[in-house]
Amino acid sequence: FFLFRPGKTLPAYIQYLGKALPSAVFALLVVYSLKDIHFFSGNHGVPEVLSLAVTVAIHVWKRNMLLSMVAGTACCMALTRVL
Repeated sequence: FFLFRPGKTLPAYIQYLGKALPSAVFALLVVYSLKDIHFFSGNHGVPEVLSLAVTVAIHVWKRNMLLSMVAGTACCMALTRVL
């Protein structure tokens, strides 16, 4: 906010980062969440896969990244406790 004054155009690389970084962070969270799943032991990754499906469905439906992350996290926590 101090470097880029209101009313002036932003540099092209800053505009690119503003468009690319949210998706990159979301992809990084997905990879980090799914990296320790063992499909051949325990609950076979069922809570994680179902939570990922809920996250994708809510994101496609509402197009709200925060809502989809919160819903997916809550779903994973609930399913992990049940299963």
